[in-house]
Amino acid sequence: MPRRPHRSFAVRRSLVTLVTAMVVASAAPQAAGAAAIRPREVAPSGAWSWFGDPRAVYHAGAHRRTYVGWVTGAGDVQVASYDHDTNERVVATLRQRFQIDDHAHPSLMVRPDGRLLAMWSAHGGSQMYYRISTDPEDVRSWGPEQVLGTNTPGPWGYTYPNPVRLSAEGERVWLFWRGGNFNPSFSTSQDSGESWAPARTLISVPNQRPYVKYAPSGGDTIHMAFTQGHPRNLPTNIYYARYRGGMIQHADGSTIMPISSAPFTPAQADLVWNAAAHGGAKAWVHDVAADSAGRPVIVFVFF
Repeated sequence: MPRRPHRSFAVRRSLVTLVTAMVVASAAPQAAGAAAIRPREVAPSGAWSWFGDPRAVYHAGAHRRTYVGWVTGAGDVQVASYDHDTNERVVATLRQRFQIDDHAHPSLMVRPDGRLLAMWSAHGGSQMYYRISTDPEDVRSWGPEQVLGTNTPGPWGYTYPNPVRLSAEGERVWLFWRGGNFNPSFSTSQDSGESWAPARTLISVPNQRPYVKYAPSGGDTIHMAFTQGHPRNLPTNIYYARYRGGMIQHADGSTIMPISSAPFTPAQADLVWNAAAHGGAKAWVHDVAADSAGRPVIVFVFF
C-alpha cells in the first residue's frame, strides 16, 4: 500500500462504516479463557483489507441484523452477527489459523434464501475458499468448506473476493477478484454460489495490477472505480465503468462492450482523474457508490 496521502479529494462515510459502527458499539460478553476485550470491541483482534468487499452487510428479513467478517491476529477467519432488536451478537470461526494477513478476511453476501455466503483467500493464495451458512440469517452453523476451482492463468493466485448479487438477476452471483494474471477477474454462479463458471479477465492491463472497488445499486447495476496499476509503480489514474444488463457501459449509459466480450481496458472506460494533467499526482481509489438518482460517486485521494 502507498504511504498515507497528504490531501483528500473527497470524504464520505460509507454504509459499511456506519453499519460496522453499530456492531462495535454493542457490549461484548467475554468467553471463559478468552483474551480481554474492551466493552466496545467485538473481538480482541481483527483486520480487513481495502479491496475485498462487502466486509459488512445489513439485512432485514426475519431479523434486522448486521453481519461482519474479519481475520484475527492469529489468522482465524471469523464472521459475526449483531441483532439490532435484541442486541444479541454471535461470532463464528470459519477457518482456524489460515493466514496472518489482512487480505485473508472474508467477504460476505446474503443469498435470496437468507443464507450467508462467505468467501476468502490468502494473499495471492493458491485457492479461493467459501462456505454457505446452514440456516437463514444465522452464523452459528455453516456448510462444508468449498473451493472456487477456477482462475485466470498466471502465477499470482487469488486475492480480494467481491461477491455481488443483483436482485434483477435472481439467483445469479457475480464474483470479482484479482486473478492469476494479476488483473481483475470474474466468474458467475447461476445458483447462488453452489457452482461457478470458468474465470474470465475483466480489465486487462499487461504487467500491471489494477485496483478496483465494486458496488451494486438499483438491483441491476454494478459500479466499478479503478486504477490502471499500483501507485508505487506508475502515476495512477482513476477510471469508471459499470455493468448493466449484460453490457459494460460508460456513466452516461453508452456501451463499451458486452461483458461476454471482456476484457476491456482502462482506455475504454471513463477517465475520472488524470495524473499527467495534475503534475503526476498519483491517485488511489477508496470507494464507489451511487446517489439517489443512480449516478456514480467515487471517493479517492491523490498525493
